[in-house]
Parts: sequence; C-alpha cells; structure tokens
Amino acid sequence: MSMALGDMASAVALAASSTVIAKVLVDLCKVGGLTVTWLYPVLALLFGVGASLALLVANGATMTPTLYATAAVAGVLSAGAAVGVTEVQRAGDARKDAKRAEADESG
Repeated sequence: MSMALGDMASAVALAASSTVIAKVLVDLCKVGGLTVTWLYPVLALLFGVGASLALLVANGATMTPTLYATAAVAGVLSAGAAVGVTEVQRAGDARKDAKRAEADESG
C-alpha cells in the first residue's frame, strides 16, 4: 500500500501551514529563555506534528489512521523547514556580524 499523490500533496500543504506555527512556537521558547540548543529541533518536530493534528481537527476532519499518518509526515516536513529557516537566519546573522566587525576594524 502506497501513499497516493493527492495524500502527499495534502501532507505538503499541511506542512506548509504547520511550519509557520512550529517556527513561531520554537522562537517563543527561545525568547522565554530556553538555551538548550539541541532541544530546538525536537521541539520543532513536536510542534510540527501537533500543529498538523490541530489544523486537521480545526478543519473538521474525522481522524483516521491515514490522517494521523499524514499529520506525522507533515510534522516531519514542517520541522525540517522550521529548522532550515532557523539555520538560514543564523547564517545571515553571522554574516552581518562579521561585516559589522570588519567595518569597525577598518573605520
């Protein structure tokens, strides 16, 4: 038994919505003082799956094993995207700080 193309498209669409929620919740944990960095991806995964389930329930879906599996796939995809966005932000901040330090040294 394989996942139908429509199910995969639904999982990707669900992941896109869940990514924003997972990213915001992880960032709120950071602002709240969480400094254990290895927890960020774990939280992103938990929040991504939770957000996917919540979105399905909010849309009135009758939860079936297939929808639980779709939420799990969407949660993993959203966690990966949320962590990826964080890494891009971190790289951009490091580049900006390096340019600022370079400008301070030469100025």
